[in-house]
Amino acid sequence: MHFAPSNTTRLSHVPTPPRFPLDTTVVLRFNPATMQTLGVSNSTPDSDNRLKSLFWPSVNTASDVDYLGAQGYWVCAIVAVFSLIVCVLNNQWIAGVVTFLFYFLGGVGVRERSRYAATVVLIMFTSDTLLTGIGVLRILLAALLLSNMRAIWIASRWKPDSAEALVARGGSYHAVGNHDQGIADRSEAIRLKPEMPEAWCARGSAYYLLGRYREAAEDLSHAVRLKPDYQEARTVLAKTQDNEEIIERVAALDIGKAELTCCVRVPDEDHRGRRLQEVESYSTMTRSLLGMADRLACLGVRRVVMEATSDYQ
Repeated sequence: MHFAPSNTTRLSHVPTPPRFPLDTTVVLRFNPATMQTLGVSNSTPDSDNRLKSLFWPSVNTASDVDYLGAQGYWVCAIVAVFSLIVCVLNNQWIAGVVTFLFYFLGGVGVRERSRYAATVVLIMFTSDTLLTGIGVLRILLAALLLSNMRAIWIASRWKPDSAEALVARGGSYHAVGNHDQGIADRSEAIRLKPEMPEAWCARGSAYYLLGRYREAAEDLSHAVRLKPDYQEARTVLAKTQDNEEIIERVAALDIGKAELTCCVRVPDEDHRGRRLQEVESYSTMTRSLLGMADRLACLGVRRVVMEATSDYQ
């Protein structure tokens, strides 16, 4: 049997909120969290991204593989045109055409992610540079071809169903709002490679930013156990601990001789990031206290803190 509290009052530091029945949702205060991302967006300027992809590319998704192949093709095409121009200026038309075809066909191989094509093109251009003279433009093109070879070797080993690929793909799903699939991909990555701390950290970070702090803490703690010096996991884990008192379903009791005041704070299940608050006064008689206990159980309160204004026997 549920006993309704007699009246609503206030704690000294909390404004009096309106009463709300158990089956009524009332939003009393909205505390928007600081806007964060799920590790899938990048605030780096586009120009910086393009330079990085040219000189130190990386593969995180299948689209990166296709992009690097196309980028390698155009790098080879530029080298082909450059070599043709140099040969023409030196009145070496036949050598120019042959060199152009060599680099152009090498670029086609690079586009198909051929490691051997990328390696042969780099060796050929480096040899030609050493024989004909080193210049600033040649050094730049050689650096691009070296970066291109590295990218193709990375792309050739890319497996779309690997744990690393699933972690990255999960981030892409989060970016478009498909959080269920994002979590599912990262969970599958953990199943495939449970010893991979990055997978645990990725899923834990996603849980944290989705407001699922307890699950986040579990995953991030596991990532730290696997890799004790994993600073990223430790940083997010600390944030989950900082938010512990905010996210739990809690009640605070201000106890007096004749009555106590109970302030309850619980998450709003219908609006992520919002919280519901209720302040009620109860008599210190057994009947009223049992009613309060019933109310706290119905609200799913898991933690109660108490403050008394005096010592009572």
